[in-house]
Amino acid sequence: MGPSGSGKTTILKMIAGLSEASAGVLLLDGKDARLLPAWERGIGMVFQNGGLYPHLTVYQNIIFGLDRFLADKNKLAEEVEKTAALLGISELLERKPGELSGGQRQRAAIGRAIIRKPKILLMDEPLANLDPGLRRQLRDELMALKNRLDLTCIYVTHDQTEAMTMGDRVVLLNRGYVKLYITRARSKNLIISSMPLWLKPKLPK
Repeated sequence: MGPSGSGKTTILKMIAGLSEASAGVLLLDGKDARLLPAWERGIGMVFQNGGLYPHLTVYQNIIFGLDRFLADKNKLAEEVEKTAALLGISELLERKPGELSGGQRQRAAIGRAIIRKPKILLMDEPLANLDPGLRRQLRDELMALKNRLDLTCIYVTHDQTEAMTMGDRVVLLNRGYVKLYITRARSKNLIISSMPLWLKPKLPK
């Protein structure tokens, strides 16, 4: 969590292998991931705008790139059907992104990320462009999905309530530096008193 320009997206890109870290060590499973190409890191990523290819169907978007590694077409179709059912988009597989609502596009983008069974799922403000009601609904769905699949997630947000509701650990960034690190195990009073005034959230009841 942090203001625009604090380095949130840059960190996600470095973890995913989309940007190169200029210094330091990036450890994944105890190994320096900087030595691994992006496709060997076991990372899934969901972008703020979904990042779907507009000329491809939802089915084609979900399997994009995966079909190079999984030659069995029947197995591939089975995995897509499982993923789509999990996200409630089974009836949308033959549609293109332009025919979907904002929430449906994000579900398709999440499907493309999780079908690869990633070790870590990176999410870059995936709900930022949605209206408040749909945002709350998808936030609950993401939490349920994370718990069901036992996923490790790194979630970027500007929304303080979202961070406090969803995060087991919360890192506050500003200008590339960690200004605060808190865990859910700490008391709500301690969390609030440790935060800058401009970031004090309305904590969920």
